[in-house]
Amino acid sequence: MPDRITKENNNNNNSNNSEVETKDLSKVDINKFLKMNTVKCNVFIQLGSNKFIKLINANELYDLDLIKRYINKKIEYLFIPKNNFKSFMDEYSGNLSAILNSTDVNNDDNKITIQTEVLTSARNRARVFGIDDDVVNQATATTNSVFSMVQKQDNLSSLLKKMMQKKNYISEHSMLISVIATYIATNMNWIGESTIQKLSMAAMLHDVLLKSDELAMIDNINTPVFEGLSNHDKKAVLDHPYKISLLVDEIQNFLPDVAEIILTHHETPEGDGFPKKMSALRTTQLSCLFIITEDFVNHIYNLEKATAEEIEKIESYCKERYSKGNYRKPLEGLLKTTQRMKLGQ
Repeated sequence: MPDRITKENNNNNNSNNSEVETKDLSKVDINKFLKMNTVKCNVFIQLGSNKFIKLINANELYDLDLIKRYINKKIEYLFIPKNNFKSFMDEYSGNLSAILNSTDVNNDDNKITIQTEVLTSARNRARVFGIDDDVVNQATATTNSVFSMVQKQDNLSSLLKKMMQKKNYISEHSMLISVIATYIATNMNWIGESTIQKLSMAAMLHDVLLKSDELAMIDNINTPVFEGLSNHDKKAVLDHPYKISLLVDEIQNFLPDVAEIILTHHETPEGDGFPKKMSALRTTQLSCLFIITEDFVNHIYNLEKATAEEIEKIESYCKERYSKGNYRKPLEGLLKTTQRMKLGQ
C-alpha cells in the first residue's frame, strides 16, 4: 500500500510532502469524500502511527476510484488540517443539503422545465459528436434537479423560466454545456453526487442575465465586436458574471462552488479574462473544467458534422491554450472525451 500511495501522491502537481504531525490534523470518515470530487484543503492519509502524506491537493479534482480503493483496503479515515475542519464540514453539509433539496420537486404550475425544442436540439448536436443519449438523459435529469433547487428563489426562478421559454442560442448553449460537462466528468470519474449538479447549475445560470444571443456570444472583450457595443451593452457583458454569482451566493443551503464557477467563467489561462484577470494557477480546477467546456462548445456549436479532422483541430487548439496551471487536469478530461467522440462511442 505505501508504494501505491507514494506514487499517486508524487503525481499531485509534483508538490513536496511536508511533515505533518497528528496534533495538526482532524480525522474525517473516508466515505464523506465520495460525496464530493474536490475539497478546499489538502487531504492526508496515515501510513504509520505518526506518518502522514498528502493524498489530495486543495481544490484538486480527484477520481472517486481513488477513494474507493482505500475503502477496499480497509482505510476508515482520511485527515485534514484542524483549521480547515469547520469549513470542510460546512462544505460537506452544503453539498448534502442541496442533494436532499433537489429531491423535493415542486409540482405546481410554476415548475421550470426544459422545452422540448431545446432538449431535442441538444440531443441532436450531441449525437453528431458521438455522445450517447444516456449522457444527454443524465444531463437532463441533473438539470431538472437543478431547476427544483431554485424553484423557491423568485429572482433566479423567473430568470430561468424566461430563458427556457424558447429555443435560442442562450438556452441551447447552456444545455449543451451541461451535456458536455457531464460527459467529461463521467469519462474522468469526477461524478461525486454534487459535482455534476454544480456544473449543470452553473451552465444553466451563467448567461441568464444577458438579454440577447448577441451579447451571450461574446466571450472575449478584446475584439472589435465588443468595442462596437453601446456602453450599456458593454456594461451588461462585463457585469453579468459578478451579478449572477452574487444572486447565487446569497442563497442559503445552496451548492458550494456554483457562484465561483459563474464568477470566473470568462477568465482565461492567459490571465486576461474578466472580471478578475485570474491566472491559470488561481482559477480552481472545477472552474477550469467549466471554462474549457464552454470554449469547446463555442467551437462545435455551428458544426454540422463532427469529422475526426474537425475534432483534431479543436484538440490542437485546446492543447496549446490550456496546458498550464489548473487547466491541465480538466484538459486531460476533455481530450479523453474527444477521443471517445472520434471513435463514435
